[in-house]
Amino acid sequence: MRYATGIVSWAMTKMIQSIPDIVDQIGVTALARALGKHVTTVSSWKARRSIPVEHWPRLLEISHEAQQGLTLEALVSAHTKMVQSIPDIVDQIGVTALARALGKHVTTVSSWKARRSIPVEHWPRLLEISHEAQQRLTLEALVSAHTKGRAA
Repeated sequence: MRYATGIVSWAMTKMIQSIPDIVDQIGVTALARALGKHVTTVSSWKARRSIPVEHWPRLLEISHEAQQGLTLEALVSAHTKMVQSIPDIVDQIGVTALARALGKHVTTVSSWKARRSIPVEHWPRLLEISHEAQQRLTLEALVSAHTKGRAA
């Protein structure tokens, strides 16, 4: 029985690729209730692809109780995955939140997302915003995402 449980845990951990996967496995409402947070808060974590570190211990407990097999390693891995594209960056922060933080109109930020390019003069503030939102965006990831967008 122990061997079978280990295989199930290993399989569940391998299926977890991102923070949205983790939230979806538990459920937005169930996770919000268990953490004492509003559903919109947990939904925003899912959209930003980041769960504040102070909730990780309880999240691991919840996952264990639900036999989901989430490990600390999988949780860290889900948080440290590199940003793949400019649309990923915009989606993680949110179009409206990013527009507000940069003092731009939502349609401007939406057009950057569609073009896969954020003007370089906004990069320093974008990195600050990302850090404040616990997104851990690095300059290297931003350059890489921007370069990939130009090649596409």
